[in-house]
Amino acid sequence: MKAEMLVQEVKSEIKKWACMVEMVPDQIIEWEMSHSLGKWTDFNIEAFEAGVDIDGDVLQILVDEIVEDLVDSRQGTF
Repeated sequence: MKAEMLVQEVKSEIKKWACMVEMVPDQIIEWEMSHSLGKWTDFNIEAFEAGVDIDGDVLQILVDEIVEDLVDSRQGTF
């Protein structure tokens, strides 16, 4: 099943490349910018990934600050 899907994907990509043979570079760039995941005007995936990275960084900073506060408060009581 997976092999068949892979073969279909490869065939699809080869057909796309075959259509580009006669295109000049500007046409290829324009085509790439307006099709499927190559759309350069739709950054939803990248925005989500950036948001996840930022969330992780903020959480890590908050945890670090809490740990530092706990360590400082323990050292102050002894």
